[in-house]
Amino acid sequence: MSCKYFQTLFITGFLTIISGVGIVQALREVRSGDSVQALHLFQDTFVNPVKRENQLKTLIDSLNYKLTELDSFTEQYQQTFNYSDFETAVEDALFLADDVMNHLQNVNRYYKKDTTESSFDQVRELKAKIDSLYLFAQNSEDTDHLKNYLHLVSHSFNQSIRLQDRRQVRPRGMLALEHFFRYTFFNRTYLRSYESEMEETSVAANTLRPYMQLFSYWLFNDFGEKALQGKDDWLFYKPGIDYLVKPWVRDKRALETDENDNILTDDPVKAIVTFRDQLASRGIDLLVVVVPVKPSVYPEKLNPGFNPVKNNEKISHSINILDQLNSYGVETVDLFSEFADARSTGEESADALFMKTDTHWSARGVRVAAKLIAARVRQYEWFADGDIDYKIDTIFTDRRGDILEMTGLTDAKFRKINLSFETEKTKCLQVYNLTVQNDGSTARSLYRDNFTSADILFLGDSFARIFQTDEPGSAGIVAHVAYELSQPLASIVSDGGASTLVRQTLERRSNVLDGKKLVIWEFVERDFRFGAQGWKDVQL
Repeated sequence: MSCKYFQTLFITGFLTIISGVGIVQALREVRSGDSVQALHLFQDTFVNPVKRENQLKTLIDSLNYKLTELDSFTEQYQQTFNYSDFETAVEDALFLADDVMNHLQNVNRYYKKDTTESSFDQVRELKAKIDSLYLFAQNSEDTDHLKNYLHLVSHSFNQSIRLQDRRQVRPRGMLALEHFFRYTFFNRTYLRSYESEMEETSVAANTLRPYMQLFSYWLFNDFGEKALQGKDDWLFYKPGIDYLVKPWVRDKRALETDENDNILTDDPVKAIVTFRDQLASRGIDLLVVVVPVKPSVYPEKLNPGFNPVKNNEKISHSINILDQLNSYGVETVDLFSEFADARSTGEESADALFMKTDTHWSARGVRVAAKLIAARVRQYEWFADGDIDYKIDTIFTDRRGDILEMTGLTDAKFRKINLSFETEKTKCLQVYNLTVQNDGSTARSLYRDNFTSADILFLGDSFARIFQTDEPGSAGIVAHVAYELSQPLASIVSDGGASTLVRQTLERRSNVLDGKKLVIWEFVERDFRFGAQGWKDVQL
């Protein structure tokens, strides 16, 4: 047989396998009730834009109707005024404004607009007006003041703030062209997200991946693309290492592209300074707490020849960012120097500041950070110690590190054979207080936030969540700062999203800032480069 025959046979077989994989994937999605991903590009270009435009028109009509209803409450002051109905109407309008904002942002299933674009200014201004009216309604039942304030806001609704009239939906062809060139076929973010979902949901990939992971681990001790094994069975998260080996984010060489081929133009220093100024306009201080990644503190666990004491200043370039923040007058807490001292001096130096198989700090790391943060808080002139006598109880949990979980090896299985990883016995320091019951007995109550009376709001990422809201609870950084200050805090936590997402949450819940004197903003240093949604300016 000729060589050309075998070439034809090989190509035919290859194409058959490739097309078969696609058919099997589509059949599986249909049987499970999921949408067929192979059709998503077509749907997001030619079908869904029209549906979205119609839905947006309906939402805006509903919001405008609700604003008209709010206007009518001004006239009711001349007769009778139902305070409960008014508060309900304001709340409904606020929810509708949120829905409009979300609908404008979510262009399709793979692409979201940046809410800092000017196209969002009108809705953002409207939300701010409704939100201020909502807060006023909650905090004041003085109808005279409410009448004056309502008249002012309703006038603003009527004169300048109403959303544009969308009675006419744009032609289908115009929408398809816009989405074809801007939001689907020629949009890198869309195509990257589409590709990522394809990889995650692929039947073929998910079937073969566990076997490949097992064999790679057995043959090469390879933990995959997210983890790297160091000395003494320590595991390190690769993005944390990548952050340290790349130029710092304000270096000219850092103007490169991220994993989605987007130019890294966000300036974390500018975003932090802007947030500081926004809070200052409300009379609130800002204290920034940057948490070192594990290899910043224990580099010798990756490179045994590295002397962490001798080379401390060269480990992390986040120190440069802290210096720049300080030059702009932003208050910061230097955990880098504190952790460097704590890891090498004192009776507890043998007790590591981080967990071996986890990205996060240990109970000792939490205590060291909490003491330093509390010491800085006490320097504010307005600060006064609280009167709650919190106590600490030592307990132990069996924990499997998040780095190990992210590798996927814990779920990898070959027939009846799977890998067995020991859990890490983890010491936790749980914060509680004793309360006196009516019968004179005492009851133990775990630490809880107090959003109403707290002077301090703590914004954080998973370093604020660890031990605090997951097992064992009330043993994280928020509870320990409260322990040091003898008073409860309020907190908002966003896993992996303390760069932008946690501020966006605060934007939606801005009433949390009422009565606050200080915002402590904690985030891990790798977020300077890899923070979810980057470092966007968020309007409070």
